Amino acid sequence: MKKILLLSTIIILSVCSCSKDDAPPSLPENVVITILNYDIDDSSVLLRATEPNNDLTGFWSLESGTNGNFIDATDPITSFSANLFEDHQVRWTLSNGVDSIYKEITINIGDNFTLIQLLNEGVEIETLLNEYTIQELSDANVSVERLLNAGVTVQNLIDAEFSIIELVAAKVTIQQLLDSGITIQQLIASNITVEQLLQAEISIQDLLGAEVSVTELVATELTITQLVDAGITIEQLITSNVSIDQLIQAGVTVQNLFEAGVTVTELITAGVTISDLRNAGITISQLIASNINVEQLLQAGITIQNLLEEGITVQELVTAGVTISQLLNSEITIQQLLNSNITVEQLLQTGVTVQNLIDEKVPLIQIVEANVSSLTLINLGVSKEDLQTENIIIEISGTNFYILNYFREKYNHINAIDFCNNLVIGNFIDWHLPTIDELRIIFKYRSEVLLEFTNEDYWSSTFSHNGTDENGRNPNYVTKNMTTGSESTFYGFEKRIIPVIQL
Repeated sequence: MKKILLLSTIIILSVCSCSKDDAPPSLPENVVITILNYDIDDSSVLLRATEPNNDLTGFWSLESGTNGNFIDATDPITSFSANLFEDHQVRWTLSNGVDSIYKEITINIGDNFTLIQLLNEGVEIETLLNEYTIQELSDANVSVERLLNAGVTVQNLIDAEFSIIELVAAKVTIQQLLDSGITIQQLIASNITVEQLLQAEISIQDLLGAEVSVTELVATELTITQLVDAGITIEQLITSNVSIDQLIQAGVTVQNLFEAGVTVTELITAGVTISDLRNAGITISQLIASNINVEQLLQAGITIQNLLEEGITVQELVTAGVTISQLLNSEITIQQLLNSNITVEQLLQTGVTVQNLIDEKVPLIQIVEANVSSLTLINLGVSKEDLQTENIIIEISGTNFYILNYFREKYNHINAIDFCNNLVIGNFIDWHLPTIDELRIIFKYRSEVLLEFTNEDYWSSTFSHNGTDENGRNPNYVTKNMTTGSESTFYGFEKRIIPVIQL
C-alpha cells in the first residue's frame, strides 16, 4: 500500500549562473523540486522538478555519495529509491548547453513515518534497530522474543533496562544472563534459587564469590568433598558446623586440617595419632608447641635424629632423659654436645676418650681443665706448638724459662727427677725438675704462668739435708706450697711437680 504525502512548501533557489551570450536558450530564474509522496514498500520517494522548456535539458543526480536509484534521471517527475533511513542529497539540474542552474534537497524517507507506521508496514526489526533504540521498540510493543530473534543480545536488553524477570520469562537461560554481565546476586535477588544456579552448572566458587554462604551450600545436596574441591576452606566448613570427624571421613587430610587452623590438640582429640600428624608434615616443634612432650615423641617412634632435625636442642633431649651415649650414637658430634653445655667431664664419664676430644678439635685447654693431665696430651702426640698455643707450655715473660702446666701426676723425688730429665716434647728436650729458686720465681709469677695449682707441696731439685729414721739415712729436698708459698723439706713421699725448661 502506498502512502501519499503532499507537500505544500516549495523552495526556490536563485540561479547559480547565467550566460552573457543571448544565443543559448535562457535559463529560468529558479528551479523547484517538490516531493509528491513517500512509499515505504519500495523505500522510495516520488519527485517533481521544474520542467526543461525552450530546448533546455534536465537531469537528476545523487550528490551525497550514498546509494540510490532514479527510475528516469532525465524525467522531471521520477521515483527515487534508496536506503530508508539515510540522508540523501539529490539535485535537479537545468542546462542550456552553456550555463546551468540546479536545486538540491535532502531526503530521508524513514523520517516521514512514525515507528508504529513502520512496524505496521512490516519493516524488519533488524532494519529499525539501526534507527530506533531497543527501549523505543519496546515502547512500541515489540516483544523481548522478537528483539532476541532480530539479533538483539541479552546484554543489549540488560543495557535497555529490561528486568531479569522479563528476560527469564522470555526463556533467556541463567548462563546467558551471566554471560551478559548479570551477577549471581542479581539472580538471587530475582528469586533464582541456589539449587537452580547449581543446576545451571554455576560453580560453587562462583556462588561463594557472589556471597552465597557456606551454610547455604552445605544445606544443598553438595557433598563435603565437592565443597572442599571447590575451594571452600576447612575453616569455613567448621564454622558451618561440619565436624572434624566428618571432614576426615570425607577425605580431608590432616595437613589440610592443620593448615586450616585446626590445632594439634583438636586433631589428637579427634583421634589422630602422632604418627599421622608427622606423616602429614606436622613438625616436632609444632607438636611440642601443642604440649606434646619429647618423651611422647620418642615413644611414638620418632628418632633422636628426627628430633634434632626439627630443632629440638641437645639440652632438651638430655632433659628428656636421653643419654649422652644415645646422642653420640645418633651422630651428634662432640662439638654439638659441648655447644649444648655438655661438659668435657660429662663426655669423659660416658666413655669419650681424650683422643676423641682431640680429633674433634676440642680446645686443649678445655680438655686439661676437665682434670686431664697435660702428660696425657703429650703421650697422645700433641705437638709442642699446640701446647704452647693454648698456654699449657708457657714462658715466664722475657726469660726463655718455660713451665708445663696441668701436670697432675705425683712422684717420689727420685722418680720426679727421672721423669723430668727424660721428658721430650718436640724440640724441647732439656726438661728438669725446678730448683727451689726456680719454684720461687714460678710462685712469684704464678698468677700469670701457673694456670692451675693446688694447696700442696711441689718438689724442687734442691737438697736440704740427710735425715735418719729406722730405715737409715734419707736425703731431704726442699718443697714449696704453690698456694701459700710456704717451704718444707721431705723425702720419700709422692708429690706434685712442675717440669721446667730453660732455653
